[in-house]
Amino acid sequence: MTAGLVGWYLRERTGWEVGFGAIFLTLFVTGYAPALAVTPLYGATGLVSLLLATYLLRRLARPSGAEPRTLLGQVPARVRRPVAIAIAVAVPLMCANVLAYAATHPLRDDVSSNARTTFKRDPGALNRYRLELSNAGRADVTNLSLVRTEGSPGLAVERARMEVYDEETGYRSGALLLRQGQTCPPGVARLDAVWVRYTVLGMRHEQRIPLVDGPSVRCR
Repeated sequence: MTAGLVGWYLRERTGWEVGFGAIFLTLFVTGYAPALAVTPLYGATGLVSLLLATYLLRRLARPSGAEPRTLLGQVPARVRRPVAIAIAVAVPLMCANVLAYAATHPLRDDVSSNARTTFKRDPGALNRYRLELSNAGRADVTNLSLVRTEGSPGLAVERARMEVYDEETGYRSGALLLRQGQTCPPGVARLDAVWVRYTVLGMRHEQRIPLVDGPSVRCR
């Protein structure tokens, strides 16, 4: 869909065009860099990928009418049938994979309940943070445990208590006991995400849950 929108925008705004296959491969390759990046470097790698994609598309662009506009029209005739079959098989499989992932990774940060918490800077101090997770799926989630956390080294989990289940709302609560580090980076040290492990549909799964308003410490 992104490749189609980029191709349409190029034709409408510049009068030049790039074949759909070339746009797709360019975005696929250059867009892979941000997916590999660790969280603090995401912005930098995203900018590099954008500049690289822009450069490649500029080199590939031709005046409108010079490139075929249909998807299969860019595929050599001798392999057009296998490509069409591959697309017809791959798209349903991709959709099934997305649905399966959503069913087995249903937990979300309950933004409405998790109020923003900023602790006063106190090296070595213990602070308690209440975490609320909502189950967006239909299957029951059990045996919930904290695996690891992501974020600033200024905050570390000292102890975690999970799996307090509310039958009426379907929410699961947890209490994180956080210890402030002896060193704290300039600005704000924030807990960005938690990784949890649980059982759903008889299988064990692990999920990364970003914290929209996670706990933080305002460093001096």
